[in-house]
Amino acid sequence: MGEQFYLNNSETPFPNKEKAIEHLEEIIDICPERVMFGSDYGGGLSIRGHIELVLDVKLDESKLNKVFYENANKIFKLGL
Repeated sequence: MGEQFYLNNSETPFPNKEKAIEHLEEIIDICPERVMFGSDYGGGLSIRGHIELVLDVKLDESKLNKVFYENANKIFKLGL
């Protein structure tokens, strides 16, 4: 489903998966503490697709933890 979204929405800022990964790499490299995992599930990719997209960015463990956990824990004051 996600691949079809990219094909059907070439006018989006991320016209393909490779470009989306490229943008994510750049953004997360510049400010990893300001990126938090989220999903617009139902809009294009499944939740699994969103997770796989972030994992395809090939982040080191520290940045992955920030994106998937630490940033949300800090912003929402979860105390985890």
